Amino acid sequence: MTAIRKWYPNAPNQINYKRSSWANDPFSFGSYPFIKAGASPKDCKAYQESDSTGKKIYFAGDGTTCEMISTVTGAYITGVKAA
Repeated sequence: MTAIRKWYPNAPNQINYKRSSWANDPFSFGSYPFIKAGASPKDCKAYQESDSTGKKIYFAGDGTTCEMISTVTGAYITGVKAA
């Protein structure tokens, strides 16, 4: 939030978040994004952009694509799109 507030001083606080600590978890052997069972394409689109501050905030990465989730190609394409 410190970095986001440099550009968006009035950005609201996050309500909740989840973070994996796969580098320190001996049982995970890595961490991969996935689409939750029961999710819809509308849910997936919510990860792709937000307009809650009146300005666009773009997210990129392999977990922000619905079509190529958990792939380098998906990460690249969303990075290009966000840029």
